Amino acid sequence: MNWFTTEDLFKRSGPFTFCIDYIVWYALFAIALCVGIYFLRKRKSDEATKIVLMVLWTVTVALDVMKLTVNICIGFNIRNAIPLYICSLFMYIMPLAIWGKGVFKRIGCAIVCSIGLFGAIGNYVVPSIVVNHSLFSFFGFHTTLYHSILLAAPLIILCTGYYKFKFKDYGFTYLGFFISTIPALIFNFIAKTDYMYLLEGNYLPLLDGVAEIVGYAWPVIMYLIYALIIILMQLIIMGVTKIIELTATKINSKRVAQEPTGDC
Repeated sequence: MNWFTTEDLFKRSGPFTFCIDYIVWYALFAIALCVGIYFLRKRKSDEATKIVLMVLWTVTVALDVMKLTVNICIGFNIRNAIPLYICSLFMYIMPLAIWGKGVFKRIGCAIVCSIGLFGAIGNYVVPSIVVNHSLFSFFGFHTTLYHSILLAAPLIILCTGYYKFKFKDYGFTYLGFFISTIPALIFNFIAKTDYMYLLEGNYLPLLDGVAEIVGYAWPVIMYLIYALIIILMQLIIMGVTKIIELTATKINSKRVAQEPTGDC
């Protein structure tokens, strides 16, 4: 039972974000991710990539079902126990990326690789639960594994060529994001919660308290912020991809130029 109720089974004091357990986890995760992407690129098979993505998605769903069950058993709080976070979109959108066809697949991949990747990175830059929970507790383990998958999935999608950003995808991507967040928006107004920061925006850097001033205009502001995040992530990824492609082309050109021609 201590696994579910104790913040730290090691009985340490202070924040645990960069304690040895997390450092070891991040190192092993980075190695596993690089090795996995290497072999997936070597196979050059979308089906193999799809199987890996299916496994990762299944794990996240199982993790959130476990989290919801634990919260119900030890004390349910409607303000933070419902899977309606930005990071929760991964569970609802990933099926489009895996099983969707045409524009639906591109919408799923684009959302996972933009706002999804942004949320995963944000968890490491500004950690929340792991500040007060070690890896050796359920909530610390849950959020660490969950966000590791949120980081791994888009990198796998992008690095294997399973999906490549195109400017024309942005409109459909944002429409898909907007539709998928409507349940959270409605739930916030009914239950007075703040999932996806769409009602109050509490604890957002530089924006905390702004919602009280602007009132019902706050959701509009947040949707504009999300629109900016999505397009910026898309532009950054497209830029990095282009740089990598140009670098690879230049290296291959030099290699070909240096190879002997076989002429006497």
